[in-house]
Amino acid sequence: MGYPVMLHDGVDLIDCLNCDHIAIFIPDMPGLIATVAASRLMMGEKLNGRELQLIRKSTGLKAVDLAQKLDVTPETVSRWENNKEPMRHEAERSLRLKVLNILSTRTHVFREDYEALIALDINPIRPGKWPLMHFHRVKVRDVDKRNVEPQWETALAA
Repeated sequence: MGYPVMLHDGVDLIDCLNCDHIAIFIPDMPGLIATVAASRLMMGEKLNGRELQLIRKSTGLKAVDLAQKLDVTPETVSRWENNKEPMRHEAERSLRLKVLNILSTRTHVFREDYEALIALDINPIRPGKWPLMHFHRVKVRDVDKRNVEPQWETALAA
């Protein structure tokens, strides 16, 4: 997405018994992508086209579906994603709220904070100023308290 990410306890190494090859496996990649996308939505810097496209894809929405949710044309979404046209402030805030709502169903650890998002100042992108984001796998119990599943959580580095 354009900023540094560090995974803690998030990579499994798998040894091949036949060839001594070690494979790297990141469990729950869709959950990690949803957590990264949700975390990026809560940051105050304006989204660029590449980030917007990755965030949209993390929701499973096609460009035409996102356009419909934002009441714009699919061509407008394409221009945003290809950095041909900047997203208006109101459209970006609406996008962040709607996408965060979708992503909150895909990652149970991330706590959506709609009030903070509404109050968020969206500033121009400052190249090279991204904070290091840390992602941890944590165990989360489901509603009936029987199953414990590792899921992703995030924290910005100080």
